[in-house]
Amino acid sequence: MLKIIRNAQVKYILTDAKKEEIKKQLESELHQTKRELAQLTFQMQKSIKSQKHNEETIRKRYKEEYIKKEEQMKSQTFQLDQLGLLQNGTELKGETVETMTELSIGDEWVNPSDPLEIIVKDGIILDIRGSGQK
Repeated sequence: MLKIIRNAQVKYILTDAKKEEIKKQLESELHQTKRELAQLTFQMQKSIKSQKHNEETIRKRYKEEYIKKEEQMKSQTFQLDQLGLLQNGTELKGETVETMTELSIGDEWVNPSDPLEIIVKDGIILDIRGSGQK
């Protein structure tokens, strides 16, 4: 017997519970980004006060990071909005995990690069697609 490692894509079936979990996570990330944006503004003001002769340089340096954080907030808000539009039963792409596949003489060959999906609903594995196993 031989064991090989394959990557598997986890997909979640959207339910009210999963939707609420994702919503809380996105809201937490959005809140964190807002705090980081406020901290960035505070740091910029502090730097300007301590180095008045370099105000333009300081503003330029902070502006790039500020724009990144604003874009991140827009993306998080968009994701929250889109989550509200999704219907229960929709498959959502999750993480990729490594799986161990056992091979024995006489088994049907399964190409390790063929896609493997693990379908999960409310913490229960419903299906394993593309496993090549019977």
